[in-house]
Amino acid sequence: MKERFSHDGRQFVVAFRQNQFVVYELFHHDPLYSWWDETSEPKIKNPTKLVRKIWNTVRQYIYRNKISYFEILVSDPKRSRIYEKFLKTLSGYQYFEYGYSFAVVKMKGDQ
Repeated sequence: MKERFSHDGRQFVVAFRQNQFVVYELFHHDPLYSWWDETSEPKIKNPTKLVRKIWNTVRQYIYRNKISYFEILVSDPKRSRIYEKFLKTLSGYQYFEYGYSFAVVKMKGDQ
């Protein structure tokens, strides 16, 4: 699965692979460049707005494809809180925190 969307004139991709969502900016020269990498590329003007677009794209994909399980791997407490805020908005899913990361499952009967 790949979903494309634009933000501030730049193209991004949300991909679902091996029970994980991956987000990257689409470049002609390097399709795996990540928007959070430290490079000389222009910075994102409004990262909060971008995160909201990512959440909406992911949420639509989850509901449309009835994903039964996925993981969010997080390496620090600040990002963990951001992802937990998103997970609280998912209706019909329950998440389990392990370290700073999450396992997310669809609740039985919510089909």
